Amino acid sequence: MNENCFNVKDECAKNTRILWHGVRMKKTLQQGVTLIELMVAVVVLAIIVSMALPSYQQLVAKSGVRSTGQSLLAALNEARVQAISQQRAITLQTSNATDNKKCSGKTGWDNGWHIEGSLNDEHRWQLSNCRVALTSTDAVSSVTFLKNGFVIDETSGDAHDDIRFCIEDDRVERFFQVITLRPNGLVSLRESTECSVEEEGENA
Repeated sequence: MNENCFNVKDECAKNTRILWHGVRMKKTLQQGVTLIELMVAVVVLAIIVSMALPSYQQLVAKSGVRSTGQSLLAALNEARVQAISQQRAITLQTSNATDNKKCSGKTGWDNGWHIEGSLNDEHRWQLSNCRVALTSTDAVSSVTFLKNGFVIDETSGDAHDDIRFCIEDDRVERFFQVITLRPNGLVSLRESTECSVEEEGENA
């Protein structure tokens, strides 16, 4: 009698353990992600990306405009320093279309620039962002610094008026880098909401 009772208890305990193990497995399976939940997560992620993409593109565009402005500013200053240090005229001019293999079809300053006669790659600048556009006063294609650092008008031989360069990217509105080169060779860079290469009568 006692042996049967023990057998019944053992069997009950075994069944209880099996039942409890099954419940635990069911709970574990229910913790997974359903197909509907996964689809909802993908849709939400797509919405977030679509909202963030325009802001990211504008950020990249502004970075390219700023980088181009800094590069041209550095090139103008380098040409002026060379003219003064070497005591001779130094010209910064636009590069040929074949010099920039990355941005085909570019012309003028859009294609890049270099110090005339320099074979050193450090004195050659190319645009890394092909969406950047660069215009200049009177569409000048070169800037010549005299040995005193002043800028000469190659047509008249006199000191050049202010030369203004305007840099922009069509992916972002009302954001420009404007470089102004004074007759004395001093150069300045500023950000602007307007792009103009016309004379503004600014003070040096």
